[in-house]
Amino acid sequence: LSELMFFADVQDVLYAHFTETSLTEGSYDFSVQAVNKLFKISNKVKANSTVDTSVPTIDSSMNLALSWIDNKVVVSWDTIFRSEDALFYEVSSGSAQAGVDIIQWQETSNTSITFGIPASVSATTGLTVHVTVTAVSIGGHSA
Repeated sequence: LSELMFFADVQDVLYAHFTETSLTEGSYDFSVQAVNKLFKISNKVKANSTVDTSVPTIDSSMNLALSWIDNKVVVSWDTIFRSEDALFYEVSSGSAQAGVDIIQWQETSNTSITFGIPASVSATTGLTVHVTVTAVSIGGHSA
């Protein structure tokens, strides 16, 4: 893939966005270089990027494992999500379903997390703790 882009004389370019490139899944090396009005060429800046369109799957027969240990909530989801590629997880927890008053969008690459109940949640005796775990693939797809 080769692209030429032209910009107005007074325009600063901070990024370029390419669409409809027809790239298939895989790892790609790419380089970028600038050319000024006098046709002076900058050094190439090289990088690597991965295209991943796979979506993590969920084993719906499995549940989160929750424990209360030393006044902390321990949550584990070791065998619930599957993907051929690395995943990271976003974890939220609240005292109400879909709530986030305990933790909000905590990211981890581990398959478990331990957290305490913040002082802003006044009553911990008999507290029902709701936890949401979302798996996110390297391509940003979630399940």
